[in-house]
Amino acid sequence: MTSDDMESRSNPQIDISRLSLLIDLAKENDDEAFSAICGKIQPYLERMAIKKLDPALRQKLNPSDIAQQTITRMLQGFKASRIFVDPHHQSFMAG
Repeated sequence: MTSDDMESRSNPQIDISRLSLLIDLAKENDDEAFSAICGKIQPYLERMAIKKLDPALRQKLNPSDIAQQTITRMLQGFKASRIFVDPHHQSFMAG
């Protein structure tokens, strides 16, 4: 996919209040919410990779792969933060 193809994709607006709700749900182990977040941000991440990557690197690295790697790291962060969402761990952390 060329950068022109990526730029011509529709750019749905992200509703911040809806995204905030989805993030809260994802932190509570709602996999559907996490999937919805990924679907909303992946096109943005791909566009950012296209804009930020040097043209020589862009030939070697697929912007879609970079977006997916970013989402994978985000998922790992959500999983790590779920420890503190769990009531048992919250009471333990509170002392």
